[in-house]
Amino acid sequence: MKKFLVLSLLLVALSGCGLIEEATNGLQYTEDVTAFISDAEEFSSDLPNLIEQAQNDAISFDDVEERLQEFQTEIEEVQAINPPELAESIHNDLMNYTDQLETGVNEMIQAAQDQAINMESLENSSLFQAIQQIQQIQENINQLGG
Repeated sequence: MKKFLVLSLLLVALSGCGLIEEATNGLQYTEDVTAFISDAEEFSSDLPNLIEQAQNDAISFDDVEERLQEFQTEIEEVQAINPPELAESIHNDLMNYTDQLETGVNEMIQAAQDQAINMESLENSSLFQAIQQIQQIQENINQLGG
């Protein structure tokens, strides 16, 4: 009987550790994705100004390309995150949007290298649409942490 009681307590303790670990992973995931969404918002506000500067100064195309490459690295980092089980659905949506972002960033990098980037090409890219979609999932992410 004592063995059964000890075994039962051990199982409860171990399952509690799993719950704590899952909650910790959920909080970390929420923080990481929220930071990425914030960075995406900042990126979407910075990029038009950089493109405008590039229209007046050809050297600024390098700045545009550098900023795009920095954001591309951020995309790759968020794609490498291993989501907790409770966030898999949200993470799948996020991965679809980051794939679109990656495509848009690659298009914009090529345009910057060709010095053909302008506001029209930016507005017609899949980049801003994907950022808007990512911003829409922020509410779901907040529910994970809350």
